[in-house]
Amino acid sequence: MKTVPLAIMGFVMVLLFSAIGSPWAGEQGASAAHQHKKGADAKADFAPEVKLSDGSFQKAVSGNKVENQSKTLRASVATTKAQGGGDLSFILVEETGSGQLYRIEAPFPNRPISGLAWSGPTTIAFDRSLNPRMTYHFEFDVAARKLTAAYEITH
Repeated sequence: MKTVPLAIMGFVMVLLFSAIGSPWAGEQGASAAHQHKKGADAKADFAPEVKLSDGSFQKAVSGNKVENQSKTLRASVATTKAQGGGDLSFILVEETGSGQLYRIEAPFPNRPISGLAWSGPTTIAFDRSLNPRMTYHFEFDVAARKLTAAYEITH
């Protein structure tokens, strides 16, 4: 039985991982996540779980803010402490004129949110990763107060 030189094996692995992506690659950022293929539609599954609530959320720690194109809405990923410990993530939306705050709650609140961006005048898009190989993409229309899209991002 012949053995394959280590250098050739390494070269083959580099070619393979450059074509399909490294299985050890962690979070690749929002722009990389949005380049993956759209998986099965999950809107019907998640629509009842994604909700918008009004109010004040003073105990929330907010991250970087993104504004819609008309600069009338501002959104950020916020976290708050869970009763049993750990962090819960949600999206905090602010009407820039009135200062009114809204909280968008999505499935898997203990998982991180990434890729926060406005995909329309009042539609916020974001991703929620369950693990390095399973991510869901959500789009929520703040004005209509409803989920407009949800699907698994295939890796």
